[in-house]
Amino acid sequence: MPLERHTPQPFFKRPSMYITSKIFAICTLGFILINSLGVFLSFVIPGDQFDVLVWITVLAFLFYSGLIMWVFHEKSLKVIWLSLTIGVIFTVGASLLMWWGKNQ
Repeated sequence: MPLERHTPQPFFKRPSMYITSKIFAICTLGFILINSLGVFLSFVIPGDQFDVLVWITVLAFLFYSGLIMWVFHEKSLKVIWLSLTIGVIFTVGASLLMWWGKNQ
């Protein structure tokens, strides 16, 4: 009776890597996205500095909570990583343009 050979799943197809990838995405790109969104909103929201900071803190908490729920609801890792990457590029780029325009 020959020994049966078990072929393991590819590394990124394992259920443990699926959850780990989601956690890593929300902890890295999600955190960067929310911070860059806060910087962008600091240029957009009018008012004195303290009021704007309070509003940004509240909005960042709400957006990050919603982002966590969306990441764990979405089934496709490609959609998660691509959406977060595009969001980071957009908010960082917009923040840099606003900062550059303000300092010119």
